[in-house]
Amino acid sequence: MVASDRVEVKHLGLAAFLKMNNCNLIEMKDRAFVFESSISLEGWQIKYNNSCCMRHDSLVCELRHLLK
Repeated sequence: MVASDRVEVKHLGLAAFLKMNNCNLIEMKDRAFVFESSISLEGWQIKYNNSCCMRHDSLVCELRHLLK
């Protein structure tokens, strides 16, 4: 991947998805993760929403609520 931009992500599931797809975490600021990426934030959001990872994350959240 040719890193040409910075993508700032506050959503933990999306940040993990970027890491799974080999994006480099370059800093953390204001409770957000900043990655190097040639893909825009919107592009990553679309990829994440179309992946099985989002479904998994949603189910984990639902199950966590059952434990409360």
